[in-house]
Amino acid sequence: MCSIGEMIARENLELGRAQSYEQISLLMLQNSEPLNKIMMYTNYTPDRLEELAQKNGMTIKH
Repeated sequence: MCSIGEMIARENLELGRAQSYEQISLLMLQNSEPLNKIMMYTNYTPDRLEELAQKNGMTIKH
């Protein structure tokens, strides 16, 4: 079994990883990288990328 400290550390690691993928995705979108390339690096779906772009005032160029 994991201790509470280990559980908190794992949760924080996952949160940090998710935030990093969002930042990478946004940078790639800003640089007009192809969606399939962004999806390959982040495992995000087209719907997730669209949601992320809209949330940050961006539009995806198809």
